[in-house]
Amino acid sequence: MKKWLLVLSLAFQMGVCAQAPMNMNQIKAALNDASTIKRLEGLNAVTIEVQTQIESNAPKGGVPAVLSVTRGYLAPIQLDIMRAAEDENPSIRAISAHLLGYANPSINGTSLLVKLARDESADVQYRALDGLLLLNTNTKETREVVLELMGERVNDNLFRSAAQIAVEWKLPEGIDALIKALSASDPAFKGYAAEFLSMYGKDASVALPELSSQLNLATDLNLRISLQAAIEKINASKDGLKPNRSSIKSLPEASLPVAYAPQEAPPIPVVSQIEKTQPSPDSVHQTVVVTKSEEKGISWWAIGCGFAFVIAAAMWLIRFTKKPRK
Repeated sequence: MKKWLLVLSLAFQMGVCAQAPMNMNQIKAALNDASTIKRLEGLNAVTIEVQTQIESNAPKGGVPAVLSVTRGYLAPIQLDIMRAAEDENPSIRAISAHLLGYANPSINGTSLLVKLARDESADVQYRALDGLLLLNTNTKETREVVLELMGERVNDNLFRSAAQIAVEWKLPEGIDALIKALSASDPAFKGYAAEFLSMYGKDASVALPELSSQLNLATDLNLRISLQAAIEKINASKDGLKPNRSSIKSLPEASLPVAYAPQEAPPIPVVSQIEKTQPSPDSVHQTVVVTKSEEKGISWWAIGCGFAFVIAAAMWLIRFTKKPRK
């Protein structure tokens, strides 16, 4: 009996140890480790906990409830995350920028996010804008970087992230920036500009002439729908009415090509996808992506090994402890 208990205990420990989370001291040590992989592992542990807190508290009280918990959790390592946000590895900067949005607001933290919003890596810029939106810090320097990125004409998702903040903060200058975007050559920028102008409601009445002009010129079906919807929504908001959707449905769909299609913004790298960059001997960087399913797969693999060990041990005990028949 004691042998069986020992075998089961060993198997259980193998499964549990494979999934044991890092404590705060281990995370702090990892964030300050010289190894890039160690720093990423520390950030990964933090994002797992933050994601858990989001899932637990968002249904109860939305963003305020989430932030009240995450800010307390991140307080002991906030300075470590700020240092990580200036790391030479773009993946580390991106994850850190996103985490700063869930940390306590600070002047240095906000300035750091503004700096990261101008990073050479688009992914870092996305996460910095996400952080600024979460912090909701409407200052001169944050407004400047938002309006600056609304002038983006290469990366439409980056433009959209900046426009989202402008609408959330109700920046009057955002209307002019969106009107300029209606003249972009890429229909994606036109579509997003129309979408966000409609969110300004009657304040965007000044954009109606340009929206109508673009509608007359547009040959893309989805773009025409977005432009028409924006015009109707702005006109309706002026009169306190709901938009009339009938004219949108009557557009000649069969005769119009489709080039612009609204897309979701790139996913936030909270556990779901974290890049680990390992320098090779010849300084060539190799990218390794760790996904949630892979993390679970590693844990299940460890548990499977534990059960296999139990079965093997059981067979061994049966074979060598069985008494021979007389």
